[in-house]
Amino acid sequence: MKKYILILALLLTVAPQSGKADALTLTPAQQNDVARLKLYLNSLKNIEAHFVQANSNGAIRYGDLAIARPGKMRITYRPPDRDFLVADGRFIHMWDDEIQSQTSLPLSSGPASFLLRDPINFHDDVILTGFNRTKNHVEITLTSRENPDEGTLTLIFEDGPVVLRQWRVLDAQGNITGVQLENIQTDVTFPKNTFVFVSPKRNQPYPGQTRR
Repeated sequence: MKKYILILALLLTVAPQSGKADALTLTPAQQNDVARLKLYLNSLKNIEAHFVQANSNGAIRYGDLAIARPGKMRITYRPPDRDFLVADGRFIHMWDDEIQSQTSLPLSSGPASFLLRDPINFHDDVILTGFNRTKNHVEITLTSRENPDEGTLTLIFEDGPVVLRQWRVLDAQGNITGVQLENIQTDVTFPKNTFVFVSPKRNQPYPGQTRR
């Protein structure tokens, strides 16, 4: 499995427990900003976008993203890459086309699954540990309260109006994967089989899924 796929996948799946993290203490102004971001994120039910992914090794990849909250996501890389990733609400399934291999793991409540929740909040098992504001942007960093060593997710918002533009995933080894969203569409309707993993090798749904 390619490392740049695993960076996201490992944050989406269950990790061993480590020391606990503490939430960041926010100023009143920061609390107001976070409240606006929370309201915006919870207004997003279905999201579709193109993306540009940059990895720590300098590799650039392009693809398409689909999210249907709660729990569902599809990442499809564009040719010449043929890899894809599907979260179906219970599992995350990854296809590595180079080695014709599928990996399926349980979906966790870790930081990278934060965007798949409904509702979204910042005070349960995933907590806010970083905040940065510039004139036109707000960044928040999220960490697992129970397993902070599993990595962090940083969300970058354009402010005025609020729009999610980027995120960065930092894994336990210090590798950073950045994703920039383009042509974002909200309140879209997806075909029913969008979040069903179908193996290109067998052209069959993952066991327990129904192909519609």
